[in-house]
Amino acid sequence: MDFHEYVCGIAEARYAIRKVFRIVDDRAKLAGLEPLEHQALLQVYGSPGEMLQVNSVARRLDIAPAFASRMIRQLETKGYVLRRSSETDRRVTEVHMTAAGREIVRSIDADVRMHVEYFQAQLPMSSKSTALSIMAFYVGLDLSPRAVETLVLGPAEAP
Repeated sequence: MDFHEYVCGIAEARYAIRKVFRIVDDRAKLAGLEPLEHQALLQVYGSPGEMLQVNSVARRLDIAPAFASRMIRQLETKGYVLRRSSETDRRVTEVHMTAAGREIVRSIDADVRMHVEYFQAQLPMSSKSTALSIMAFYVGLDLSPRAVETLVLGPAEAP
């Protein structure tokens, strides 16, 4: 891939990522959450045992631990998480999902899916393939254009 093709791929990938994140953030706001609060809930819910330490939430969101702690406190006030001291180290605070937290994440996801599916339907297959190849590169997968087409179209339909 030449440099121009590479930059075109970056542009497509960033467009798709930005559009989807905008949809997610807008849906979170409509549900009464700040986008970063929603991301925190996703991190906790998506962790083993639906529990993360406050420092892990901060690291995964790339924010200061003090800010993460304040945000977790706000989420606890809303009833979406519980904070507990670790049984093995009382200095460590664990964040646990509540039933209300699970429900708000599910509700936002259902709303997001409908809007993302509409966006996906507007993207031509070439844009999807180009964006996917760059996203694969971002996470350390070196996929050939043919491999990306096979992923997007399926083995039976790929040229």
